[in-house]
Amino acid sequence: HIPILVSEIVGHFQGVELSLFIDGTLGAGGHAEAILQAHPEIERFLGFDRDSSALEIAKGRLIAFKNKTQFIHA
Repeated sequence: HIPILVSEIVGHFQGVELSLFIDGTLGAGGHAEAILQAHPEIERFLGFDRDSSALEIAKGRLIAFKNKTQFIHA
């Protein structure tokens, strides 16, 4: 999976200090990965998705951030 508009999403938060980030459409986690890499100051990242398969893919993709990520099937 290759996410689109990643630079636009990350650029939107450039210069912003983030401690909590909520992603209501996590999908496979491509945007989440880019945001977490660009903002190491994030303490908690909540990712929501209705697709349990997508959540499992995102969990694997974001394993490096396991101490700050939470995945919610909703």
